[in-house]
Order: sequence, then structure tokens, then C-alpha cells
Amino acid sequence: MMKAAMLKQVDLDYRNHLQAWLTFAAKAEQKAGRGKTRPVYTTFQKFFNYKDSVANVLKSSNPKRRTRFRGIEKVLKKGGKDDG
Repeated sequence: MMKAAMLKQVDLDYRNHLQAWLTFAAKAEQKAGRGKTRPVYTTFQKFFNYKDSVANVLKSSNPKRRTRFRGIEKVLKKGGKDDG
């Protein structure tokens, strides 16, 4: 459920970045020599990488990732019993 909400947020971010791209694209230029300019972002994918954003969400929800509470998790799985 949480993964779906995070993916929905990525889609909203995509739409927001697309709107910003459309608004900003005509104005964004940088110097490219004497008296010349060129666009900063030549493609939308350089402005917002959708695949990387989705991959980051899917990677961050990996259940096998290490957390700082891993030791406490092991104790709780044993039922709180201490071996020592």
C-alpha cells in the first residue's frame, strides 16, 4: 500500500516537472560561445528522469535492506528471550 502511494507521488512529480519543463523550456539558455546561446536541457529526460525516480521508490521499499534497528528486530523475532 505504501509503495502505491509513493509511486503515485512520483507520477505527480512527473506531471509537475513536465509543466515546469513546458513553461521553462523556451527561456532556459546558456552561453555557447561568443554571442551564442543554447538550451540548458535538450530533452525532457535530462530535466526529469522518470525511470530513475520509479527505480528509487522500488529500491527504497526493499524489505531486505539494513536498518539501524536490525539487532532489536532479531531479539523481538526470538520472542524477547535472551541467550545469555
